[in-house]
Amino acid sequence: MTTDAPVDPTPKQRWQKREDRLLERIRASNDYYVRHCRTNRRWHHAMSAVVLVSSLLAPIFVMASRGEGSLPWLGRDAAANLALLATLLVGFVEGFRRYFKFEVKWHGYYMAAERLRRAREDYRDARVPLEVGSPEWIAAYGRLRAEVDGIIDGETKEFFERLLSTDPKVVAAPAGAP
Repeated sequence: MTTDAPVDPTPKQRWQKREDRLLERIRASNDYYVRHCRTNRRWHHAMSAVVLVSSLLAPIFVMASRGEGSLPWLGRDAAANLALLATLLVGFVEGFRRYFKFEVKWHGYYMAAERLRRAREDYRDARVPLEVGSPEWIAAYGRLRAEVDGIIDGETKEFFERLLSTDPKVVAAPAGAP
């Protein structure tokens, strides 16, 4: 007679399952931070380039609109319109960039991803000689869990502080920055 009753996992198997879940959480969190780091860095660089180019072109167009520039092929009215467009673009893009704080967010996401990666790799190095479920292994697992929770909680807290803050000191401090 066979029974198909589930077999209770051993303590070692339960610890291994907990470790697998934590390492998966680290992987997923790291992927999130890397993805958002890249997105925010791209937005920051793109907007910085638009501000730079528009800032450089605006005075050239202003001078051309007065007939004093070296753009004879560009009529005065067109130059005045382009000067207006360039200055409006600078204001809009710079306001957008400051509101969304891309430069601060990408630094914060980068730091969180790096801290998670280092914590995971330090844990993997430390656990090599340890047997799953041993007191030393449990202590290493507990340290990793506390560090991961601290990194994620800290980034979440700093994200909302930056989001809600109008204080330039809070806005300029990326997560994990010294």
